[in-house]
Amino acid sequence: MSVPAGEAGHTAVRLVIESHNTEQTLDTVTVDRLVLLCYCNLMAQMTPYPLSLQLGMKRFHGHIFLAPEKLYFVCSKMGGAWAAAIGQSLGGLVGGAIAAAASPKPGEAPPEFDEAALEKAVAENDGSMIMEAPKIEMIKHTMWLRLIRFDGKKYGLPNGLSKPLKAALGEWAKTNNVKTKGKGLG
Repeated sequence: MSVPAGEAGHTAVRLVIESHNTEQTLDTVTVDRLVLLCYCNLMAQMTPYPLSLQLGMKRFHGHIFLAPEKLYFVCSKMGGAWAAAIGQSLGGLVGGAIAAAASPKPGEAPPEFDEAALEKAVAENDGSMIMEAPKIEMIKHTMWLRLIRFDGKKYGLPNGLSKPLKAALGEWAKTNNVKTKGKGLG
């Protein structure tokens, strides 16, 4: 049995073994079972990360959840990028008001974070999507470009990735053999 687990999975295994004060050597099957249990436990506790995506001139604000082989993006607000662009170009009080109205204010994430609840949330909210790992061509977060290439489309990341999301997404991408480019992604 082989289970893809990153450093978090290996750390969890080490904690389980240390908590039982085990001095004996464990065979491969036992270690694989421990890794599987820890990996499943870590993935069952999916954390919502705030994220904004942009496709053309449409912006989607919400939360992204990392599942073992999928990314769930639950959209809580859709807005256009025109208002933010006009607000920045106008400047002053009027521009500030328009840009503030267009700035992302993600709603609350769904209270339950298991995959069944997330699939339901994706189906109920426009702009939401499920990104399967084999269809993700690249996750890029460099000084100049921030995007996710998924299913032949480029989804921009206008606000970039937070440090916790970047670290978690880097481990997720490594586990699922998704290409990454940029500091902190792997």
